[in-house]
Amino acid sequence: MANDPRATEHCRDLIPRIASALNDHLSACLADAPPTEVVARGEELTELVLQYEEALTRATGWSLPVRHLPPALATRGR
Repeated sequence: MANDPRATEHCRDLIPRIASALNDHLSACLADAPPTEVVARGEELTELVLQYEEALTRATGWSLPVRHLPPALATRGR
């Protein structure tokens, strides 16, 4: 198991930023914002989640479970 205290702290710092990015993306979708804005909010969210996963892996050796979903589950409901 990895143990990088700085990575652990970075994970903790990213959690509220990810929550905020999720809210921003939802707000853009609900407001019927231009596609460029919805995509931009989605890209910001994606970048933060990837940063979180990288820090999580450095801190614990684990990755996000979403990465390991089979395609049928990852696209369920579409």
